[in-house]
Amino acid sequence: MCRLLSGQIRYQIEWPGLSSDEKKDGYILPCIAYPQSDLVIEEPRATALPPPVLG
Repeated sequence: MCRLLSGQIRYQIEWPGLSSDEKKDGYILPCIAYPQSDLVIEEPRATALPPPVLG
């Protein structure tokens, strides 16, 4: 789940798996969304991974 900041998407079925609060806040399910334009999305829970330890 991520937040759509700008752009347009569509689903095969209307708003699958999202609560009304999530919809109001602009959240989408990118794994099943079809982009209709260029998108800007935000994933607030994403974090950078530490560099791999080799050796």
